[in-house]
Amino acid sequence: MFDYHSDRRKYFDILVSSTEKYVIPFIERRIPVRPGMRVLEVGCGEGGVLKSFLDRGCVCVGIDTDPNRVDNGRRWLDEDVRENRLRFVVKDIYQAAGEIREAVEEMHPPGIRETSLASAGRSGETAGVTARVVEMSAETYGVSAGNDKKAAEIYEHPAVKSAPYTYTPYPAKHYTRTLSDALSNSLSYSGTAQSGTALFDIIILKDTIEHIPEQSKLIALLKTYLCRGGVIFFGFPPWQMPFGGHQQMCRNKWLSVLPYYHLLPVRLYRSILRRFREPVEDLLDIRGTRLSIEDFERITRSNGYTIVGRQHYLLNPIYEWKFGWKPRTQLPLIRDIPFLRNFVTSCAYYLVTS
Repeated sequence: MFDYHSDRRKYFDILVSSTEKYVIPFIERRIPVRPGMRVLEVGCGEGGVLKSFLDRGCVCVGIDTDPNRVDNGRRWLDEDVRENRLRFVVKDIYQAAGEIREAVEEMHPPGIRETSLASAGRSGETAGVTARVVEMSAETYGVSAGNDKKAAEIYEHPAVKSAPYTYTPYPAKHYTRTLSDALSNSLSYSGTAQSGTALFDIIILKDTIEHIPEQSKLIALLKTYLCRGGVIFFGFPPWQMPFGGHQQMCRNKWLSVLPYYHLLPVRLYRSILRRFREPVEDLLDIRGTRLSIEDFERITRSNGYTIVGRQHYLLNPIYEWKFGWKPRTQLPLIRDIPFLRNFVTSCAYYLVTS
């Protein structure tokens, strides 16, 4: 086993592989990951997860509070950054709305929209709309939920079909994106903002939500960044699992592989960590933000989300690279037993939509 807390490049490569093999297929049970989709990752680190989406033709924004890891990401993903496919934001997400929107606009400047309109060989008027470079609701052009006929007319128009992108049609209820986006090679699964900041088709939090204080506050905030019809992926270890305290961070050989002792009373747990000169505050912070499967489901539902995908693992998919172990999904009998399942579930994948 390697020390992934210090060997960041190897961990980056593992995230690329595990995302491509497990995370994206899990998301695609609900929606296909298509070129031009906008993806936001919260707690992106060096961007290993985002690399797999970039390889699918998505445009991505990663936000993290660690400037050193982001600097690594900018070096390792230099080509994507230079070609306006990727932007990093180093800031607390609660204060980053302006920077996130600016990052998206840098990747989709008006010039690109105008060039794409021209390259399609049609004017906006010929396409049946005014050629504006601002995003507008597709309802402006007569598309609404259930209006499949009108949707077909627009998306089969020669100007749209000749735009430089490909997509698989969906029922009109899924298409509330903008025609200007269609013509500008800025494909979005939905694209109609639920608020003034909604920008993304997919939002990713992998091994992040369990570190966040006030998790309900963050989950509520994410809704303002999500396009209608978009999805949020969460992957996290339940607190009660054998290493839910992230004790693998410990320097002591035995403490780093000893399971479940993070569940001891806090005073005893603290004294053990101090005795062996471990990072007490960091590990107690994780204890303070601990998250169970039941708590996660309660928080998401209370914030108006619907759970549309769920997968619990006995053996976390990332163990394939860390230990050479083949992933194992949780037994249905165990998966359906509240509380108990947390102790023997090493990882939970969820997909939610609002």
